[in-house]
Amino acid sequence: MPLTKSLCFYPLSSLSMSIFFLINVVVVVAVVVVVIVVVVIVVVVVVVVVVVVVVVVVVVAMAIVVVEK
Repeated sequence: MPLTKSLCFYPLSSLSMSIFFLINVVVVVAVVVVVIVVVVIVVVVVVVVVVVVVVVVVVVAMAIVVVEK
């Protein structure tokens, strides 16, 4: 008897419940991983933007100081 048919005939059997639980765990883990990756990407982008802005401001300030002299 194929596994899928036995799962259909015994929806509350321990096997199908454990498989359902495993699928839920995998989905939850996948969602958590995706959220963590997105957060890391956003943090990296924000840090890069801040660094670029600071460098530009410092360069412009130094250029202004040089021009003033």
